[in-house]
Amino acid sequence: MKTCYQHISFALFAFIILLACETVVDLDIPFDRPKVTVSSSLIASESPEVRLTFSKHILDNNYNYEPIANATVRMIHNGNTYILEFDPEIGKYGNDAITIEAASLYQLIVEVPGYDAISVTETVPVTVPIQSFEINGIVELEWNTREDISLVFDDPIGENFYEIYAFNIQKYQYTNQSGEIVEYVNQQPIYLTAKNPVYQQEYGGFTILFNDRLFDGNTFEMEMFASGSPFTYDPGSGGVDLDVEVESYVVLKSVSRSYYLYQTTFNLQNWNDGDPFAQPVQVFTNIPNGLGIYSAQAPFVYQVR
Repeated sequence: MKTCYQHISFALFAFIILLACETVVDLDIPFDRPKVTVSSSLIASESPEVRLTFSKHILDNNYNYEPIANATVRMIHNGNTYILEFDPEIGKYGNDAITIEAASLYQLIVEVPGYDAISVTETVPVTVPIQSFEINGIVELEWNTREDISLVFDDPIGENFYEIYAFNIQKYQYTNQSGEIVEYVNQQPIYLTAKNPVYQQEYGGFTILFNDRLFDGNTFEMEMFASGSPFTYDPGSGGVDLDVEVESYVVLKSVSRSYYLYQTTFNLQNWNDGDPFAQPVQVFTNIPNGLGIYSAQAPFVYQVR
C-alpha cells in the first residue's frame, strides 16, 4: 500500500512539474504587402477575360477574393492596343471587340496604382482537329462499368501540350400545368482515364493532360476508359409528359506550356492537401512582379452523338 501511495505521489509531482514547465511562445509572422494576382486563360475564338485580385496572408482565413476594380488593363496584338474594361457583374476585365486567334501572340499589360506594372506575353497554340473517335465496347473493371474509347489526331512538329475532356448535355422537355413547353438543360462532365500509365495523372480529375514527347510530329491514338456508359446509354423517356435527349461531346484542347505547368502543379497541390506525408508542390506562375497565370488554349469540339 505504501508503494502505491508513493507511485501516486510521484505521478502528481511529475504532473505539476510538467505544468510548471509549459511555455507559450509567440511567433511574430510578418504581414508582407499583398501581391497583384493575375488569372487569365486565352481561348481561341472567344473574347479575353482577365481577373485581378490581391494575394492573401497565410493566416487569412477569408476565402473571398475581392477583384481589383481600379486597374488599367491593356492587350497588344499585331501592333494594335486594346483596352480591357472592368465588368462589376462578373468581376473581370474584358473586351468583346477582341476575338482571340489561334497561333497568335498576345501581350498583357496590367497597371495597378501603387504597384509595378506587369507585362507578360503568351502564344495561343494552333487548333488540332480530332481525326476520328471510336467506341470500342463496354468492359467491367473492378466491379465498375467503363466504356473503351479512343481518339486519333495528327500532332504538329514541335513541343505541344494537350488536354482531353468530355461531357454530356441532357435536355429535358415537359409540359407544365399551363400547357407551356418547358426545357431544362443540364451539362455533366465525363470521367476519363488514360489506358497507358504514362498519361495517367498523379491526381484525380475528369480530364487527361499530357505532352507529345513520345509521338512528336506523328499521328497519335489516345486510348481511354470512360466511367459508366456515357456515350452509349439510352436515356429513354422520363414519363408520359417528359422527353429526354442527350448530346455527347469530346474536346481536344491544344494548350500552352504555361497552362500545362500550372494545371499540373495546382491540381497536384490540391490533391495532396491535408496529407502530412506528401511532398510540397510549388504552383507554377509566369506573372512578373506578381502571382498567377496567363495561359492559352485552342479547343476542338467533336460531337459524338
